[in-house]
Amino acid sequence: MSRREPMDINRIVLPVTAGAAAAVLVFLALSTLASPSGFSGRMGELEQSLGKSEQEIRSSGSLTYAAGSVCETSQAQAVEALKGRVQAAAQAAGVTLASLNAAPGPQGQGGMTLSPVTLQLQASGHYDQVMGLLASLANDKPAIFIDSADLVSKTSSVDLKLQGRVFCSNDARP
Repeated sequence: MSRREPMDINRIVLPVTAGAAAAVLVFLALSTLASPSGFSGRMGELEQSLGKSEQEIRSSGSLTYAAGSVCETSQAQAVEALKGRVQAAAQAAGVTLASLNAAPGPQGQGGMTLSPVTLQLQASGHYDQVMGLLASLANDKPAIFIDSADLVSKTSSVDLKLQGRVFCSNDARP
């Protein structure tokens, strides 16, 4: 039987400790470089300014949507306005709408001030036309938040299935 020499623990502990200390120093140096100077103070000032602006808008009663906006009036009218915008965008892009549904979502509860209008559409056309429709919808205000979008390529066209929501502020309605 051969006898093993006892392992010198210092040969292991010293390099591991030095490596851990170096890692901590690198972390501290990088985290210091990653946060800009005065960030917390500037962010606090911005949040305070935003709070003041919100209070001024609410107290003056000037929180309204622009004329012709999807959310300008009631939620039922917002549904029709959203359908009209999508139909106009599809027609302008040269896209065929197979189906278009919009419906009011549940009213905001528990202090929520937003009410959704849901949107579902199926469309088809050449790739560039469908991309034009999506670009037009992306530039519309208020924004359509996409829950799902499926784009399926056919031989000479693409099919689009899209589900999304527009959120209207209840505080901005008359």
